[in-house]
Order: sequence, then structure tokens, then C-alpha cells
Amino acid sequence: MQVAVKSTFRSNERDARSSSPGVADRGALTSRVGPNTLIQTVAALRERMGPGWAIHLSARAGLPDPLPRDMVEEHFFARLVKVLFEELETEDAEGILAASGVGTGRYVLRHRIPGFVRLGLRLLPARLSLRVLLSAIRRHAWTFAGSSDFTARMTPDGAEFTLAPSLVCVTAQAGRPMGDYYARAVETLVRALVSSKARVTEEACTATGAERCRFRIVLAPLPSHATKDVPTEDTCASS
Repeated sequence: MQVAVKSTFRSNERDARSSSPGVADRGALTSRVGPNTLIQTVAALRERMGPGWAIHLSARAGLPDPLPRDMVEEHFFARLVKVLFEELETEDAEGILAASGVGTGRYVLRHRIPGFVRLGLRLLPARLSLRVLLSAIRRHAWTFAGSSDFTARMTPDGAEFTLAPSLVCVTAQAGRPMGDYYARAVETLVRALVSSKARVTEEACTATGAERCRFRIVLAPLPSHATKDVPTEDTCASS
């Protein structure tokens, strides 16, 4: 699986120029995110609230028209999140972002992970498959996390990842966990490639005062007596 580890995600030629910076260029681009942060969120807004709301809120957020297909400055996504929570009920805004996360995960599955890699991950033992997948997500995390710091590590029942600060949660400031966009995006990938029973939940959130948003990935619950005896593994490798 060395090939899979090195090339789990692929880029088309246009994306490769903007989303695969060298070390010297990385700092200049970390404030950019993938276009699906906008495309999938606007699509979910249109589906749930209707085209009128999608046009109105896109204009209020100052989104480009048409929506870009290349990497975009992260402030566009922050503006859109802010407008969602200003103009919609909190539950509606949360639902839109959760649906956007699912849409983003599905897009990555269809267009960014080669078929032979998808097959290889499904054939591996679940924990090894999750480690490989998280390593790939970690290398490409800035495409959805922007300037946020992303970490990931294996745990006895699966894994956890953190964001600091989470772009969505800091912007929403709703006084409750707001990371469903990230949880649903990662859960979509893990369920498709590692375990269909996997769950991703947000256990700490910057919107409620935490220093980092912390997400737990559970593959299958361990017996209660086993969790004391299973050591936590090291942080996932990034290469």
C-alpha cells in the first residue's frame, strides 16, 4: 500500500498548480480553502431553503458569481457561514453546513481518490485503513481547514482530530458545538473507505470556549473493561 499512502488524494492539473504548494510557498496559500466549501454550502442552501435564499445569501456574503472552481480565500467561506447564522435559524444553518460536509466528502470520494486506492483501503484492516486515510487527510487538510491547525492521532476505539481555530466554529459563535461541517465530511470518507458503522462526533468546540475543536472517530465501541488496557497510539504519520 505504499502507492496508496503517497497518493490517496489526487488533483487535476488546474488544482495541482494552486493546491500543491512547495514548502516555500505553503505559508502564502494556507489562507485558501477548496471551492467545495462554497459550492457544497450554496447547493445545500438552495436545496433546503430554495433558490431565492441561495441567491440572496450568496450576494450578502459577497461570493463570486459564478462560484470559483479553484482554491479561494478562506474569508469567503467565513462570510458565508456568518451570513447563514445571521439570517437563518440556528438549526437551519447547522443543517446546511452538515449537508455541505456530506457533499464535500462525496465529492472527494468521486473525484479525488483513485479507484484502486478506494479498493485498497477497503481491503485493509479497519485501523490500518483509518491510519492511512487520516495521514492523507492531514497532508491535504489545509484545503478545507485553511489557516486552522489540524492534528490527528489514533485512539483505542478509532481516532481523533482537532482544529484550532475552526473557521466555521469561530465564525458562528453560537454558544454550542458547531463543527458538523467537518464531522460530516470526515465521517462520509471514513464510512465509505474504512467502516460503514463509523461515527464522528465533536467533543469540544471553540464556539463554546475550548482552545481547539476536537472530533472523535469511533469505528466500533470497545468493551468497557478493554479501554483501560489499550494504549493510545502515536500521532498519525504525515508521509
